[in-house]
Amino acid sequence: MRWGIGQIRLDGLTAPVLVRADIGQIQASGRSGPLIRLYAGTGLISVGCTESPRQLVASSGVGAVTIRVPVTAAYRGTAKTQVGSVRVTVPRAAASGHKISASTGTGTIAITGN
Repeated sequence: MRWGIGQIRLDGLTAPVLVRADIGQIQASGRSGPLIRLYAGTGLISVGCTESPRQLVASSGVGAVTIRVPVTAAYRGTAKTQVGSVRVTVPRAAASGHKISASTGTGTIAITGN
């Protein structure tokens, strides 16, 4: 899905998801599909999964990225910001089959358990 300007809200993710927003928030919640990819040029991204995703990518040019995942699995991945802070409190393992990649140019990144 590609969206120009405005808020995008996704509930009950069960299939692979690819969303691109030029300007606006992306909010995703519910179960987790195997592949979740969310991109925002300007705007916050908020993801809440009830099952551990196989791969989750969330990237914003300007805006916070917040990811909440179950702590029943360990995750591998990256979290990068050029200007802002990063907080990761989920279990991590380099060989995990669950991968998270979060990035923003300007803003905070939080990857936490739910």
